[in-house]
Amino acid sequence: MRKVYGCLGACLMLVMLSACTHHWAETESDFEGGCWQASDTLHLAFDSDDTSAVYALTFPIKVNDDYPFNNIYLHTILRAPSGEETVLPSEFVLMDRTGAWFSEPEGDLVPFQLIVSDGLRFNQKGKYSLKLCHYMRDGELCGVQSAGIRLDPVKP
Repeated sequence: MRKVYGCLGACLMLVMLSACTHHWAETESDFEGGCWQASDTLHLAFDSDDTSAVYALTFPIKVNDDYPFNNIYLHTILRAPSGEETVLPSEFVLMDRTGAWFSEPEGDLVPFQLIVSDGLRFNQKGKYSLKLCHYMRDGELCGVQSAGIRLDPVKP
């Protein structure tokens, strides 16, 4: 009987640990009224001390059925410790021509993990910053519930 309880305890611990998500650096914002204003810029600041480490840069976003487009254009600025800025414009297609999402809906929302890079390196030691905003034709982008920036180490 003791083995059964020990096994159940170990399984419960594994489930609890797998439910915890921890990212190396992240930020996320919910947008009031489900509308992302062009002026709503997300900011993420972080320190990088390992110039050989490789990271995945993703943008988690959640949209709903009110989202009027099949794609989204995002504008990212990466600022290095030296002050040098790199602009990363990106387009992501969210649905096909028939209106079918490329992600599985969860209730009223459709979550996406938009992959910008899975091989990003920071070649200077020090403080970096990332800024993210949308640059769609409508300054008020309704149908977007939340957006974020995530950095995670890529295992070799």
